[in-house]
Amino acid sequence: MWRGLYVRCVIAGAVRFGLRSLRAVAWWQRGWEAIGANWFLPPFPRNPVWDHLTRSAAGVVLTPSVAEDRADVRAAVASLTVADFEAVRPRLSVVQLDEEFVTTWKALIPITPAGFADVLTNRLSGAQAAITLYPDGAGSADLVLRGGGEVQALLQLRFDLRAGEIHIDELRIAEGARGQGLFQRLQYNTEQLAKALGLSSVRLLATKIGGYAFARAGFPQDPELYAKIHAPAKGRRGSR
Repeated sequence: MWRGLYVRCVIAGAVRFGLRSLRAVAWWQRGWEAIGANWFLPPFPRNPVWDHLTRSAAGVVLTPSVAEDRADVRAAVASLTVADFEAVRPRLSVVQLDEEFVTTWKALIPITPAGFADVLTNRLSGAQAAITLYPDGAGSADLVLRGGGEVQALLQLRFDLRAGEIHIDELRIAEGARGQGLFQRLQYNTEQLAKALGLSSVRLLATKIGGYAFARAGFPQDPELYAKIHAPAKGRRGSR
């Protein structure tokens, strides 16, 4: 019971910072519906924001059979061929694609090339990535986002799969493409790729103050939700 209440408090706290953890809300609701009647608690106070989150989370598809999903992915990886990598071009291209590379991928990468491309280029229309991979677990991935014939963003990643690390060597956004959320999207995709690869850390080298700024959150901020939560408090301060 106390863990359930604690999770609800954590979700409510995240909302205060404009974070919309709909999947967490959906799982909490499922647990509450299953065992809430046995907690013998009085009804929760009415909260319009929480009600809004639960309505939004109603459409979230929950997949509790994680083991089965992982088994399916492992089977897909085990059956990879050169054709599977050629099928994801130009979103993901491989340096020196051959049977040896495919064998190395099967031994080191726990997701398919299509899954790799989906995570790294998520919500980046027209993005193209190139990957290198070596039997010792080292490798790199370079992502380029173009628009109007010009490079809008560049992301260079280097990973050490044996050590469980991914390094951000460079993250560059063209001046005309700044202020559109590209930095946050590239950051988020990098974090999700690290999770998909089973890596434990994301490392970077900041060469100057303000060069990099990473939000320690598992999902993007929602400015509209943040403003909605904090608007009443601002109103009260202004009325004094």
